[in-house]
Formats: sequence, structure tokens, C-alpha cells
Amino acid sequence: MGTDLGKFLVFSFIEEFMPSNMQEIYKTFRRKGSYSSYKLFLKRRNFSEKWYRYEKTETKNALLNWCKVNGINVDI
Repeated sequence: MGTDLGKFLVFSFIEEFMPSNMQEIYKTFRRKGSYSSYKLFLKRRNFSEKWYRYEKTETKNALLNWCKVNGINVDI
């Protein structure tokens, strides 16, 4: 699993739920403080809770998949 999971999840989320804002998010992530700006962006549009649920679920799925690929059994 790469270290860019967070950024990958951001773009996946925007693509799925807010595709018309994709260019704005690309610009945001070219600057310092991008995650803070991103979270403010979500808060202004009332998408924070949806983001946090999405991030939690997708992070869990990625970790479980990584374990599976690496032969690690996980009981949930």
C-alpha cells in the first residue's frame, strides 16, 4: 500500500460525489496546507460527515485488501 492513500481517497471522493469541483481540488492540492484547505472546502459545502464516513470505509477496505494480498489473516 502506498503512502498516497489519503490523496487517492480525496480524488476518488470528489470524482464520485462532487465531480464538478475536481479542478478546484486539483488546484488545492498543488499548494501547501492542502488537507486543511480541502477540509474547509468540504465544511463550507456540508460534505464533511460524508467525507469522514467515506474515508473510514475506504481506508478499512484498503487495509484489509493489503492484508489479503500479503497473506495476513484478519478477524473482524
